[in-house]
Amino acid sequence: MEKMNHLENQISELNAKIEDMKKNGMTGLNVNGGENTYSPGGSVVSAEEKERKRSIIVTGIPEYGRSE
Repeated sequence: MEKMNHLENQISELNAKIEDMKKNGMTGLNVNGGENTYSPGGSVVSAEEKERKRSIIVTGIPEYGRSE
């Protein structure tokens, strides 16, 4: 029960931060033509960099179908 309360508090804090970001005009990234992304600061982010930022790397888990 204590962990559940802690998680609910964290969710509330994160929601408050999201609302603050929305109020400050930082609503996320806008896609322009599918190639470049403009961050809230106005800098251009390449598609490769965008893909890298949203990807994760998992090590130590064998691929499906491979026996090692």
